[in-house]
Amino acid sequence: MKITYILRTFPSLSETFVLNQITGLIDKGHGVNIISIDRPTEENVHEDVLRYDLLSKTLYLRKTPFALEPGLKQGLFLSLSFTDMLHAHFASLAADLAMLLSKVLGIPYIFTAHANDIFTNIDIRQLKERSREAAGIVTVSDYNRNYLLKILGADFSSKIRVIRCGINLDDFEFVERQSDKIIKILLVGRLTEKKGVPDAVAGFKKALENARDIEMRIVGEGELKENIQAIINRSGLNEKVFLLGAQPRERIVQEIRKADIFFLPSATAKNGDREGIPVSIMEAMATGLPVVSTLHTGIPELVINGKTGFLVKEHDITAMAEKISTLALSPGLRNEMGVNGSEYVKAHYNSRNEINELECLFAELAGKDPGHNRNKEACGQAFKEKFEHVLGLLEQDFLQKEFKNKQIRKLVEAAKKNRWVYRLYYILKPFLKKQGLN
Repeated sequence: MKITYILRTFPSLSETFVLNQITGLIDKGHGVNIISIDRPTEENVHEDVLRYDLLSKTLYLRKTPFALEPGLKQGLFLSLSFTDMLHAHFASLAADLAMLLSKVLGIPYIFTAHANDIFTNIDIRQLKERSREAAGIVTVSDYNRNYLLKILGADFSSKIRVIRCGINLDDFEFVERQSDKIIKILLVGRLTEKKGVPDAVAGFKKALENARDIEMRIVGEGELKENIQAIINRSGLNEKVFLLGAQPRERIVQEIRKADIFFLPSATAKNGDREGIPVSIMEAMATGLPVVSTLHTGIPELVINGKTGFLVKEHDITAMAEKISTLALSPGLRNEMGVNGSEYVKAHYNSRNEINELECLFAELAGKDPGHNRNKEACGQAFKEKFEHVLGLLEQDFLQKEFKNKQIRKLVEAAKKNRWVYRLYYILKPFLKKQGLN
């Protein structure tokens, strides 16, 4: 089968779940191409991007806000001519592009809904349109599925499937840890509000009252980096808490292997943003790390409270400190929870299972469209004419609309600082929607 992945940006250090799917499908003999709307800004890439030569399989759509990348036409034509299924990650711009290609070219598409794309700034009308047009909808947790059914309606029940993002267990083998004088606590996550990193620093500081021989290492980048560093400085924790920045997977694996406890106190952001299920927790559990996290979205589906780790209420600094201290002072408990967690991830979050489920879903949904025959006849004049129409829509509508939406979002953020300007935006909002803008 030939599958084309539609992504906002590829590759991305934080989106290992996308990379794992792509490489897993290639390992099973499927052809995978990638259409990335934007080029990445990160300099580092995971080794698998190079090992599987994925950059040569990636077509970048946008050079400027309104223009397609030069020389893109032939590559797109060859890719889409033989595509059996389009798979967009995130129910946002990538899903819109997949929907456009599907409507014009007749190729079925699915999208995977994760977190930010369904929890913040949701246009329910637009989400319903994406969902109606899609051959199938995938999401990563039971929590997400129930949430989507609430906003979309029960009619979509048969279309929404839970396929849990798994990990490659070969990369995260169980580690027999030896007790050391310094207990290393690890946090891996983007430095954004929903990851709860300021809470982690506060909880760590309070845990020091009972467990002095601990340190915390934080892997990740994000808009809160300066704020978090300032908190560390003010708290006098410079020799106890270390910000390591964004790292490729190989370095993350090293950090996980050296750690004793994994800590991620996720929380609902002020704008409603939430987690799906953090892949970093899966990776940590697979190697035998006990987890301290929160009762947040799908995390209780992964971390079994009291068995594979501890879960506390969001922002409960005292409870976080208590659980960190308990684990830091109890090597036997750390080992017991670590073994339990590793077994649970192997049973429920193995990427091989995920790839098998995706493979079956693709085959089932592509089979529902017997008129869609991706052979040499598909490269005939009719397909060429449809393809030329797609190119026109991309430049004249799709890219321009997204650029204008981005400008509007910037204006809205600025307007929030002035309540009268913000009220004007809401007066104009119905007009903007009629123009196809959000």
